[in-house]
Amino acid sequence: MILAAIAVMGFGLLQGARFIDVNSGPYSAHSLALFGLFVDGATLLTIAVLSYFGKSDDNRKLYCAGAISCALYLALSLLNLGDAAIHQAFAGLTWSLNVLCWMEIFTNYKPRFALIMIALAYAVNVAVKPLLGALGLPVEGALTAFMAISIVLLGICIRYDKTIAHDTLLNERASSDTSCHETTTLSEAFSRARRAVACAFAFSFVCGFVIEADLLATNMEYAQSNETALICLVAAILMVCALLVFSIRKANIDYMCPIAAAWIATALFTRSTGLLEDSVSGSIMTATLISFYVLLWLMLVSEAHERKLPAFFLLGLALGVARLSVMAGRACADWAIGGNLIVQSAVSAVSLWALAIAVSAIFFAYLRYSSKRLRGGFDETAPDEDRQQSSHMEAIEPNKATSDVALASEEIAPIASDADPWDEAFDMLVQRYGLSDREAQIVREFAAGRSARYLAEWYMLSEHTVKTHLRRAYTKVGVHSRQELIDAIEEMHAESFKNARGKA
Repeated sequence: MILAAIAVMGFGLLQGARFIDVNSGPYSAHSLALFGLFVDGATLLTIAVLSYFGKSDDNRKLYCAGAISCALYLALSLLNLGDAAIHQAFAGLTWSLNVLCWMEIFTNYKPRFALIMIALAYAVNVAVKPLLGALGLPVEGALTAFMAISIVLLGICIRYDKTIAHDTLLNERASSDTSCHETTTLSEAFSRARRAVACAFAFSFVCGFVIEADLLATNMEYAQSNETALICLVAAILMVCALLVFSIRKANIDYMCPIAAAWIATALFTRSTGLLEDSVSGSIMTATLISFYVLLWLMLVSEAHERKLPAFFLLGLALGVARLSVMAGRACADWAIGGNLIVQSAVSAVSLWALAIAVSAIFFAYLRYSSKRLRGGFDETAPDEDRQQSSHMEAIEPNKATSDVALASEEIAPIASDADPWDEAFDMLVQRYGLSDREAQIVREFAAGRSARYLAEWYMLSEHTVKTHLRRAYTKVGVHSRQELIDAIEEMHAESFKNARGKA
């Protein structure tokens, strides 16, 4: 409980510092703010790629880099050293590195706790601005203090994160069977992740476009105003209440996107019709985007915990795309308005048009994905029990750490008990290539997409033994990588499905 409180306060203060930092961030009017956003997004995407290949799963290294970057950023800001580009670069590095470390901390808790913790941290974040105004405290001093405190609290949480993860794992093992389990297949998980990334891009682009247009026209800075903070605070309180009342254990992006799109469209409509002042509608739009980021964290943290996927990969990908999208939206507004391609009065109409096209494209992509699954005999909307026995994946190439996964236990139970096309395909692979029981267990768990760290701790096995069995399985099947192994399983799946249809 103490560590959870520390995490809530530390993450809230990090975001609160970002909220009051008018010189950097997505909504800053600084002339080089776009450069800072580029560094921010590029850093997040780089870490996501490295995590994908198993090169950056150690949050302690990221923490050290983030702490050094934070110290340099604060020193340069306080002493007025270096040029503006260096300031923006260190601001982007500081936020991206530390926010990923905080997300890794939250994935160690059970989702029903982690979601509430993130929502409470959101409330701490947005309460900072009104509180500073009420107390009359200097923003520069508060910014320095909040960032320094957040770094210290993050170090404390990282010091004990393995203990939290171990305790959570023991609790999960005590309340489950001997086999790992999840409520969705890997293909569904990555389908939702792709939709989350697409939505983050669409919403961030539209909001960035409008914010830059307002900055060019009237130098508005409503993104960091008290009105925006109060709207966000109301959203945070409602979010916490909903999580507590409904005991939500997993956030779903398919519910978040329509709500966020409706609110952004409402803000743009009131702006274009004059029902509300531009500053008020801008505050609503910005608060909606900030709240959507929090919902995105809720979804990805719960997804990463359930699937035991690298948190740096999912979160780095989504947040990196969002940051670069804000940059792209602001750059497009600067180009379009500065080049007299559109007039200021048409900003809302153009933004609504872009939002409608983006949401429609995401919706049709989802329909296409669902129809493909239905044609293949799998229904993504089926109950969890049925989904667990459906096709396990359209898998991606795993990272190196996953390829070194530790798994071999006599007590391991099969993932699915009833015969279905996936089981038939897997049995065909085992029989055709003569895999041993232990090798079959390893290949099956690979297909479920579980990460190395989780499986090693879950089954308490030697990685050397597992690598030996995996190497033998690769040799028998005639493959050299995990993707080739999955392709072989999918070939068996297609053959078994064809045979099943022929029998029918």
